[in-house]
Amino acid sequence: MSTTTSASSAGPARQIGFGPLLLTVFKAQLLSLAKSRKTLILSIVALLPAAAALAYLLFDNTSGLSFYRGVLEHVVIAFLLPMIALFYGGPAVVEEIEGRTLIYLFLRPVAKPAIFLGKTAAAMVMTVALTVIPVTILYGVALSAGDSPADHLQLLAQGLVSLFVGGLSYTAVFAALGAVFARSLLAGIVFWGVAEWLGSFIPVVKFLTQNFHVRNAGSLIDVGQLSQLESFVLSKAIAIDISVSYAFLIAVIAVALAVGGWVFNTREYPM
Repeated sequence: MSTTTSASSAGPARQIGFGPLLLTVFKAQLLSLAKSRKTLILSIVALLPAAAALAYLLFDNTSGLSFYRGVLEHVVIAFLLPMIALFYGGPAVVEEIEGRTLIYLFLRPVAKPAIFLGKTAAAMVMTVALTVIPVTILYGVALSAGDSPADHLQLLAQGLVSLFVGGLSYTAVFAALGAVFARSLLAGIVFWGVAEWLGSFIPVVKFLTQNFHVRNAGSLIDVGQLSQLESFVLSKAIAIDISVSYAFLIAVIAVALAVGGWVFNTREYPM
C-alpha cells in the first residue's frame, strides 16, 4: 500500500492571521532598518543641526531658544523630517519589488495589507525616532546659551508632538506612493518638491500641505503676519487652530494607510 500523500489531499495551506503577520513583519522590518547603513547615515545627518547649534552658540551671543525655534521650523520640519520619512517610507514596498523578494512574502496565503502596514509601521517608528531624539538634543544644546528651560518646555512639547504626528503622516504618504507607483523614490521626491515645498509658498494652497500643519501644530507660525505673496491675495492672515492641524495630519495618515493597503492588496506586482 502506497504511503505517498498527494498535494490535493493535504488541503489548502492555512492562512496566517492578520495580527500575527502584521506583528511579525513589523518586528523583522524594524530590526532590519535599525541595523541598516541607511539608518547610520541618516542619524548622522539628523544630528547635524544640534552640532551646528553648539558651534554657533559658542561663538555668538544670541538666544539659544530663538535659534532652536528657527532650526526646528526651517531646517528640521522643512527639510529633515520629510527627507527621513522619504528614505524610510518610500522603500517600504518598493525595495521588495526591486529586489524580487516580494514573492517570498506571498509563498503562503497571507493578508497582503498586513505586510504593507507592518513594513510601514516600522518605517514610521524609525522616522519618528530620527527626528524626535535629535530635536530633543538640539533643545538641550540651545539651553546651554543660558535660557531657562521652564519658560520653554511648552515649545519643546508642542514641537515634539507635531514631529511625532508629522513623521507618521509623511511616512504613510511616501509608503502609499511607493505602493501605487512602485518606482523607487521618484514619486515621493516629486510629491515633496512640488506638492509640499512649492505648495507651501502658494497662498491658500499651503493649507493643504503637511508642512504647514506640522509647523502650525508646533506653534511655529505667526498667524497674524502675511507674506508678500499672500498680501496680493488675502486682506488678512487666516488663523488655523492647532486642533485642526492635528485632525488634518491624522486624516492624511488614515487615508494614506487605507489607500496603500488597498493598492498593495489588489495590484499584481512584477516578481
